[in-house]
Amino acid sequence: MNMCKDIFDSYKKNDVKQLIERLETVGYVIDGQEKNGLYYSSTQLKCMSDEAFAELCNKYNFSCKVELLTIGNYYPYYGNILIAFNQRIHNFNAAKKILDNYAITLAY
Repeated sequence: MNMCKDIFDSYKKNDVKQLIERLETVGYVIDGQEKNGLYYSSTQLKCMSDEAFAELCNKYNFSCKVELLTIGNYYPYYGNILIAFNQRIHNFNAAKKILDNYAITLAY
């Protein structure tokens, strides 16, 4: 059984639409962070490659301007946290800084 395939098969059209809107506006999603009803697990983001995202968009005939990259970092007390970001909005260093800042907020 392919875990990533099962995850992508579970996405509904509205889920994909919301993900696209978030990636095209804010430019990222972080695992475990809920924003406006959107929540993504580390497992979902581990499976989210640019190719997989494009396949998901094609499944529902969505056109989007997203070049997706998923990275992560290990933080003591919190473990590994992942961020999937739109490279058209954020570069690697900016995404890393967003992730670091998010980890800092977990302490408060």
